[in-house]
Amino acid sequence: MDDPRSDITLMPDFPGMTDSENCADWDTGFPMDLDAIRDKDEDYWDTYKGTPKAYISLSTGQEIWSNRFGSLTAVRYAQNGPEALEALGKKLLANITPTDAGLTFQSARSQATASVDNAMDFGQLFMSFSFFLIAAAVMLISLLFQFTMEKRTRETGTLLAVGIPARRVRRMLLLEGGLIAIVGCVVGAVAGTFFAEALLNALSTNWKDAVASATLTYHSSGSAMGTGMSMGFFVALATIWWALRKLKKQTARELLAGETPEQSNPRSTAKRSIIIGIILLLTALGSVGATLASGGQMSPNSFYGAGAMLLLSGLALASARLKRLANAGALGQAESLSLRALGQRNAARRSRRSMATIGMLACGSFMIASIGVFQKDAETGADQPTSGTGGFELMGEASIAIVHDMNNPTNREDFYNLDEEVLKDVSFVPFRLRDGDQANCLNLNLAQEPRLLGVRPETLAGRFSFIDTMDGLEPGDNPWSILDSARDTLKLPADVVPAIADQSVMMWALSGGDMMKSKKLGDTIDYTDEHGNAFKIQFVGQIADSIMQGNLIIPESDFIKRFPSESGYRVFLVDNPGERTGEVSDELNVALADHGFEWVSTTRRLGDLNAVQNTYLQTFQVLGGLGLLIGSLGLGVVVLRNVQERKSELALLRAVGFEKSAIKRFVLSEYLGLLVGGLLIGTVAAALAVLPTMLSPTADVPYALLGATLGGVLLLAGVWTWIATNLSLRGNLLEGIQKD
Repeated sequence: MDDPRSDITLMPDFPGMTDSENCADWDTGFPMDLDAIRDKDEDYWDTYKGTPKAYISLSTGQEIWSNRFGSLTAVRYAQNGPEALEALGKKLLANITPTDAGLTFQSARSQATASVDNAMDFGQLFMSFSFFLIAAAVMLISLLFQFTMEKRTRETGTLLAVGIPARRVRRMLLLEGGLIAIVGCVVGAVAGTFFAEALLNALSTNWKDAVASATLTYHSSGSAMGTGMSMGFFVALATIWWALRKLKKQTARELLAGETPEQSNPRSTAKRSIIIGIILLLTALGSVGATLASGGQMSPNSFYGAGAMLLLSGLALASARLKRLANAGALGQAESLSLRALGQRNAARRSRRSMATIGMLACGSFMIASIGVFQKDAETGADQPTSGTGGFELMGEASIAIVHDMNNPTNREDFYNLDEEVLKDVSFVPFRLRDGDQANCLNLNLAQEPRLLGVRPETLAGRFSFIDTMDGLEPGDNPWSILDSARDTLKLPADVVPAIADQSVMMWALSGGDMMKSKKLGDTIDYTDEHGNAFKIQFVGQIADSIMQGNLIIPESDFIKRFPSESGYRVFLVDNPGERTGEVSDELNVALADHGFEWVSTTRRLGDLNAVQNTYLQTFQVLGGLGLLIGSLGLGVVVLRNVQERKSELALLRAVGFEKSAIKRFVLSEYLGLLVGGLLIGTVAAALAVLPTMLSPTADVPYALLGATLGGVLLLAGVWTWIATNLSLRGNLLEGIQKD
């Protein structure tokens, strides 16, 4: 037994390795135990090199040492001459496919085309952002045309009285308005080009975060301008047609007398509006009370619905108030003879005009205020495990994978020469990475195959905030565990891999910004593994906006099965004391320089991702606020028209002794009440709608910007109301009595 080959030594398993990974899975991070090599083993190596000490059966070896890379390491063929070797080569080439070697082929052009064709549509985006501009324009068209019609009621009545059919009269007026609309559309198309260039310039400078600093250039064509003018013309024509509908209900006698439908029905009841308003109010408060009483999570959708109901309730009660004032005036029931009471009653005389003003201002302020609170601050609550940073301080990504356990101080010292004093109380969460599309807000194109991250779910327990999972969220549970349990609890097929994704990835990145195509829990997307086999990724969980945006997170076991050649870890989250973040980052940068690491603060990464949403919200607020300001111009138009109609009444007040300044205050109080009422209804409803967001620890409500926007509307509308009042009341009011 002197032959050293007869002394067979079985090496011990590496610590912490499973049987299926024993000794063969070198990227698990456990080094070889050099102390187990004896002198006789060294002697054997010096004499026989790699000659095996013993042979066992193939089946036994596969059972003991098979791992994720396979169960064979070599194949031996008998040497039967060059001809046999050539025949063997041809036979192998005929049976081995590119996918056996890990090669897959995809059409780069079709992928690029699909990505670009489904990219973010800025035309639709800014069309929606400009909603209040369009609404304000439609309101002004309707108001101005109605005022024109009311001024020409006697003319219209004469046409009907001499026998011209009402349908023909409406066509004549529609044609007249259409000709004016054509001129306006031509002017608007020219102005629209300057407006578009200004927007693109803003997106390239002040709003560059919204487009990930992409370079945007203005491009237009005759067909685009023609389409825009046509759409504007048809909108204007439809608005004019809508305003002309009331001619069907009026007779020639009413028109010759100068009556309008609103004047002919002064006793409209307010009971229906009161009942509707109270029901909506109780429903809104009841839904909120039930949510708070249950102690469950405050759903933003339920609160937004409650806020919308509160808005409608406020409008219904405002309408009821105006109707009651109109009825009281018609019946001679005077609550007070003060100027304030008279102003309120006069606002009810033209209740439709007043409600149009209140409704537009209330809806506009509701949208501006409710959307403005969704601004996000990455610094707020960043140290909390449930925040968007997960409580981590650093996030790093390497070009060359790390195969050792970074949480093992011995590995850090032996392999990477890291200073353990610097890394005291520092822990790492490693991820395996399969490169793919960046599915986050910084990618304007459609993400077809987002990056995959493989992780052990237990390492993320208690981290980040979950919105929902397919098996529901129970108090005390670790939602990340669904990655391990989904195959059993959800009965997933073998070719389906469970995944958890960021909310913004599912809602925007995988749909190209189209909400109708956004992914939901249970939806799947197609992938191909490195062997060329197709499989599906199914969404089983959704986390709130976080630094993991852009990736799909799957179990490490499934990742290894699908992509065995992706050895080691390339993405790391680092949890360290916040006051030593800079020191830890510097140490990791120097020690791991050979791996091509890029370390970034988690708050900075989250801030970069949030900047896209924040910029869009700011854009919407600016454009929406501009629409509100233009809409408030309609209030000035209403004031101008109403005061002109009541010139003789105001002259009577002047004749009985009221000072001209008192009459101006009387008119201003009437319409400023409508303005304040509309803004108040919309703002209070918006506060209820966004209550969960305002109470969120990560909320960064821009109260200053919201106050400036709504205050600007109030100030400018007040200025226009003051100008309209002064224009209407200038000159000698007593001349109105003399003319009558």
